[in-house]
Amino acid sequence: MTRLSEAIDKQVIFKGPRCSVGALLQSLDTTDATDLRGFLADGSKPSTSIAKALQSLGHDVRHYAVARHRRNECSCSRRGL
Repeated sequence: MTRLSEAIDKQVIFKGPRCSVGALLQSLDTTDATDLRGFLADGSKPSTSIAKALQSLGHDVRHYAVARHRRNECSCSRRGL
């Protein structure tokens, strides 16, 4: 790792809550969490479809949170989850 990379890594301190998808993954049982991870990894399922399915089961997850989580642009990726 370069000195610049090390310096930048030290500066990346994420504050705030986990994204709603990450929080949901932590709260689900093992089977459901595995299923959801599979759907998130499968690019053929739109984020809107996944969010609507989760909402129909009573989970407060929005399509943009699903999309951000899939792109590793949410707080989960910064936490190494």
